[in-house]
Amino acid sequence: MDYELSEQQKLHLKIRTLEFRIDQLQKRLNDEDVSIKVHTGKIRGSKRLTIYRKAYYSFERIPYALPPVGELRFRAPKPITAWKHVRDCTWHGPKAMQRNPMDPMTIEGSEDCLFLNVYTNNIKPIKLRPIMFWVHGGGFQFGEANCEQYGPDYFMMKDVVLITVQYRMGALGFLSLNDPGLHTPGNAGLKDLILALKWVKRNATSFGGNPECMTVFGESAGAAAVHYLMLCEHARGLFHRAILQSGTAVSDWAITDCTKRAYDLAKNAGYEGEYKERHILKYLLKLPADEILKAEAKCLQRNDRELFGFAPCIEPYFTAHTVICKPAEELMAHAWGNSIPLILGANSLEGLFFKRTALKNKDAILQLLETCAQYVPKAAAVRRESPECLDKGLKLRKIHIKGQRPTLDDFYEIITFAYYWHPIQKVIEARLKYARKTPTFLYRFDFRSDKLINPFRLMRSPDWDDAEESGGKGDVKGVAHTDELAFLFSSILAEPMDRQSREYTCLKRMISMWTQFAEAGNPNSAKTPDNKWRSLHHRHNNEEAYKCLNIDDSLTFIDLPEMEKLKVWKGLYEMHRTMPERARAIDVIAFAQSSL
Repeated sequence: MDYELSEQQKLHLKIRTLEFRIDQLQKRLNDEDVSIKVHTGKIRGSKRLTIYRKAYYSFERIPYALPPVGELRFRAPKPITAWKHVRDCTWHGPKAMQRNPMDPMTIEGSEDCLFLNVYTNNIKPIKLRPIMFWVHGGGFQFGEANCEQYGPDYFMMKDVVLITVQYRMGALGFLSLNDPGLHTPGNAGLKDLILALKWVKRNATSFGGNPECMTVFGESAGAAAVHYLMLCEHARGLFHRAILQSGTAVSDWAITDCTKRAYDLAKNAGYEGEYKERHILKYLLKLPADEILKAEAKCLQRNDRELFGFAPCIEPYFTAHTVICKPAEELMAHAWGNSIPLILGANSLEGLFFKRTALKNKDAILQLLETCAQYVPKAAAVRRESPECLDKGLKLRKIHIKGQRPTLDDFYEIITFAYYWHPIQKVIEARLKYARKTPTFLYRFDFRSDKLINPFRLMRSPDWDDAEESGGKGDVKGVAHTDELAFLFSSILAEPMDRQSREYTCLKRMISMWTQFAEAGNPNSAKTPDNKWRSLHHRHNNEEAYKCLNIDDSLTFIDLPEMEKLKVWKGLYEMHRTMPERARAIDVIAFAQSSL
C-alpha cells in the first residue's frame, strides 16, 4: 500500500510534531514529586495538563521486557529485571523498528522498544479503577503507543487507568522458522503483548488500577491482536472485557504463511548460502535491524494472497509460549474469550482509507473489479484463478459494482466488506453460537468531521478536499478506517473543540461508552438514558439482521445497513451442487478442497 505524503505534507507534519513536543513540555506541572514503586524498582513520572486543562499523571517508557536484541531477536520476550536507581519515565520511548508509512525511505525506531505508558488522573484513588489497555494498529508493520498518536487527554476525563503498549512488528516481531531447536516459531509480537499484560496485572495497584477489571482494546491490526489474545490460553484471565475496532483475527490480512519467507528475507539481505534455517538465522542475527527492514520490503510476491510478508502465523510447533496453533476460525469454538463481554464494530466506509493508493493505481484496481475474484475470502476458494473463485467473485461484483463499469467508489465499498465487515460477521456468528450467555455489542461509526482528525487522515489522500475521483467530499458518503480514533485519543493534530460543538459531543459520548463498558461490561449507563445499546443475543427469533448502535450526530439503535450484502458474503461458503461451467480437469481437486 502506498501512503507516502507529499513533501509539503511531510514538512507540515514535522512542524506539528515539534510544536506538540514543545507544548507537552510546557504542560508539565512541577508542583509535586511523582514517583511510585513497581515490582522491579522505582519510577518517576510527571504531572501534565490535558488539551482541556485537566491535570493527570503520566508514566512513559516503562520497560516490561528485556530489550529484544542480540540472541533475543525474533524470540519470545524475557521479563524485565530489577533496577536500583529511580528510572526516569517522564518522556516516551522510541517506537518499534519500522519503515515510516508516510515516508517509505525512512527507517525509524529502535529494537529496544518494549515499553508501556500509564496515564491516570489519580494515583491514589479511594477505590481501584478500571484499566484500559490499548493495542495500536498499523498492519503489524508500523505504529506506536506514544502520545503523539494516542494521547490520553480524553480518557483523563474519566476515572480509569489508560495503558498503551508497544510490541515488535514486521519480520522482527513475526519471523517464523520450522526448526524447534532454533526457538523461533513466530508471533513474538503477540507474545510481547501477553508479557505486558502480566506486568500490568502485577503492578496495576501501584497506579490505582484494578487488576481484576481490565479491558483490552485495539484498532485494525491492534484489534486483530486483541482477538488473538481472546483465543490464546496464555492470556486467559489476564483481562475481562475486550473491544475490537475495525479488525479481527479471522480477517485474511491478519494471518500469513511467513515461515517460508525467512529464506527470501535472508537472500534479499545478501545471504548466499543454502536453505538451512540454522545458517539463515545466524546470518539474520548478525545484520543491523535496518538492513532486515530493507530486505523485508521485497519479500511479498505479486501473486501472494496476503497483504503483509510478516504478520501473525500458525506456529509450526508447540512451545511454552505458543499463541496460534490452528486457524482462528477453529479456535473460536472453545476460546476462553467466549466468557467475556465484547464490543466490536467498524466504520461505515473503511475502504476510503485507501484512497491515495487507489488514485495511484487506478487502472490496475479497476481491472481487478471486473471479476472481483481478488476479494473472495481464502476460506471460500483456495485458488484465485479457479472457476469457483471466479464464479464467487462475480457474485460479489453483482452487489458491489453499481454501474456498468467499476469505479473507485466501488473499490472503497468492497474493501470495507472484504477487510472489515465480513470478518466481523464471522466473529458475530461464532459469538452467537459459542458465547450465548455473554454480551456482544455491535457498533457502526458514521460520524464525519474535518475539524477533529488524527495523523492517519493524511495517509489516505493528497488533500481531503481533493475532487480528483469522486467530485468532492460530499459525493463520498462514509467514514474511513481510523477516523474514529480522533474521538478517543488526542494527537499531534488534535485541537480543543468548543464544548458546544458536534465534535466534542461525539468524543464525550465515545469516551463515556467505552469507559462505562470497561467498568461494568455494559456500555449503557443511567447517565445516558437515550443510549439503548442492546447485546446481539437479544435478537428475536425471526430477526435476520444484526442490530447495531449507529454512532453519528445522534446515537440510534438500528438494523445494520450492510446486512443484505453480508448475506451474500456468507453464502460464498456454501457448496456448489454442480461444478461451474467451463471447469478444467486440473481445477477439480482445488475446487473440491475449497468447497469443504
